[in-house]
Amino acid sequence: MHARGERAGSRRSPVAGRLSDAVASKRRRVDRGPLGEEWERELEELLEETEYDVDLGMEMARDAMAVTKGTLSEAEFHERYHEDVMAEFGQDDRPTEAALAEMESGDEGSGGLAKALDPSA
Repeated sequence: MHARGERAGSRRSPVAGRLSDAVASKRRRVDRGPLGEEWERELEELLEETEYDVDLGMEMARDAMAVTKGTLSEAEFHERYHEDVMAEFGQDDRPTEAALAEMESGDEGSGGLAKALDPSA
């Protein structure tokens, strides 16, 4: 006797296979961002022309989209990629959590985003 959902042998049913393929295809389309497969392909080609990690660039691009949608915070994004950015570039000039908090506080004397991003400031 087979466990529930299993069929004799190791073959999956054609319907289950098509459904699984359709779900996987939809998942791939969703992950590609608002501009679709062509956009992602062009980005990958541009990244491949550099000496940098293509997979890291694509992961960061996807997560940057999540930040713009509000499903990932900027702090989580920076935390997630700090070590990878350090390993890839030898430095991480992105604003720190303290700089982001200062920018968000609206303190006019803080200099805002431009000051936070200026490495000489």
